[in-house]
Amino acid sequence: MSEYIQIRTDWFIALLCILGLLVCVMAFLLFRYHNRCIHLLDELHSMTADLEGQVEKAKAAAKAKSDFLSHMSHEIRTPLNAIVGMVQIAQDAANCDRIDDCLKEMGYYSKHLLGIVNDILDFSKMESGGFAFEEKPFSLIGEIDFIASMFKAKVAEKDLTLRVEAKDIQHDVIFTDKLRLNQVLINLLSNAVKFTDSGGTVELTVEEVLHMNCESVYRFIVRDDGIGIEPEQAKKLFTPFTQANAGVTRLYGGTGLGLAISQNIVQMMGGDIELETEFGKGSTFRFTIRVPAEEKAIAPLENEPRVILPDKLRGKRIMVVDDIATNRKVVELLLKGSGVLIDTAANGKEALDAFCGAEPHWYDLILMDMLMPVMDGCTATEKIRNSGKEDAHDIKIIAMTANVMREDVERAYQSGMDGHLAKPIDRTELYTRMEEWLCEEVMG
Repeated sequence: MSEYIQIRTDWFIALLCILGLLVCVMAFLLFRYHNRCIHLLDELHSMTADLEGQVEKAKAAAKAKSDFLSHMSHEIRTPLNAIVGMVQIAQDAANCDRIDDCLKEMGYYSKHLLGIVNDILDFSKMESGGFAFEEKPFSLIGEIDFIASMFKAKVAEKDLTLRVEAKDIQHDVIFTDKLRLNQVLINLLSNAVKFTDSGGTVELTVEEVLHMNCESVYRFIVRDDGIGIEPEQAKKLFTPFTQANAGVTRLYGGTGLGLAISQNIVQMMGGDIELETEFGKGSTFRFTIRVPAEEKAIAPLENEPRVILPDKLRGKRIMVVDDIATNRKVVELLLKGSGVLIDTAANGKEALDAFCGAEPHWYDLILMDMLMPVMDGCTATEKIRNSGKEDAHDIKIIAMTANVMREDVERAYQSGMDGHLAKPIDRTELYTRMEEWLCEEVMG
């Protein structure tokens, strides 16, 4: 009997142990489940917070772009209003001096409008990764002097003092994109001049701070004693589609993209832009670039002046292809006096027929618009290249177009074109580029 009781007791104890073990396992599982639920809730809260943050950022970005587009509408319409107005005044004017004044005003506002368009296009290239650099040697000091000369008239008009200093430049010849570097300096100097009142001072300093392994580090400083920037507003300066102060923007104008573009350019040159500013006392922008450099040029310098010899173009025959008659007329008038013989075509089909119907080597150059009815410029170029004519692959075909995005330039080259010339056409650039295309023996 005692043995039976002992066995029952042992079984009871074993059952209690098993039940205790099960309870412990259940408690452990419940504990882990509890912790997991808390972890999931934390993750959910974190994801919700992140989502709310992203929504707020998206709303802020959308508002900034909406504000930017509204501001751009104002910025674009303002010079357009001046241009249209001056055209009407010039049409009614009988005095030659008055007409000349109107033309000068139209020229000024046209360049201002072009600057706005270029800022927008440059920012679009930045976002798409198509912001290309062309590295060629040029004299840094020579380019600084050139940029300073650009501001002489504006500085004199506002009664400002412009000081330019080059310090410790041991390696004057640098290899980088001259136009992009100029773009940064011109933007910073333009802002300094714009936001400095009469009697103030604007300074540009450039110094070579390091040279190692055939590369130099240059520091650029643009300083003014103008209106300065409030600390909270200064944080927004390099943010695209955001401008520091709406009131200042309305007073002085501008796209609000210049500093964002400049920062991107400087970063591509191995540096960054820093700002020191005090509201009411002025601003100082500093940036550095690291670029290949040497004391003397081995290759011809990019900014060495070349004499444009329009007489060398005399007798050359070109075809201007554009569906807009005014654009064809502009090129004809820009080349007037150069001795160039000009034929015109209103679309790619007319250009193709004219080329194929002419004697071999009749044309030396074709300036081809890209977007045209009937047949576009790229299709016409491909058909000319595949026409089987003796000079089909020798004729120079250049895109003369308002399509200036990277994919547009690539499409032009892929179709068989030899170059790209962006509208609006500048007379000096047109002569220079035509000399390159038609007078290679002169350049050699």
